[in-house]
Amino acid sequence: MSDTIRIKEEEARRMSVAKDEFLTMITHETQDSLVPIQGYADMLLGGHLGTLTDKQRERMGIIKSSATSLLQIISDLLDAQKLELEQLRMKKEVTPIQNTVLKSIQTLQPQIDESKIKVINEVNPKTMVAHDADRITQVLTNLIKNSLKSVKPDVGIIRITSV
Repeated sequence: MSDTIRIKEEEARRMSVAKDEFLTMITHETQDSLVPIQGYADMLLGGHLGTLTDKQRERMGIIKSSATSLLQIISDLLDAQKLELEQLRMKKEVTPIQNTVLKSIQTLQPQIDESKIKVINEVNPKTMVAHDADRITQVLTNLIKNSLKSVKPDVGIIRITSV
């Protein structure tokens, strides 16, 4: 009986290691492919390779936004893996929370513009919060992204406030 348990535990450990190695390989390969896509989109949007029509600029904005979203998902996967391995570190600093909110809004600006949803930031610029700006930006970006999906285009409003 104990040999069977030992064998099963060893199999489970090997499967866990294989899963972690697979996840690491997939996330790095995907990330390596997305970074140039995002870079070229930036170059095109910046006019470095010629002038774009309004329609081309709109489409490149979507490509850039999609690449950014996929890179964020990859980052989230790596963070989840770090959390599972108890290696995730937080960098708390006391900074204005409005800066973090603005960063989240700017990240999603192409989707906001495309959906014609109004995002109102009512966060007090003087409100100081001890937080890990990168982690809170991830949370806020996900919340805003979900809000964009559930608010009616052209007339919807997303209001961000603090107390």
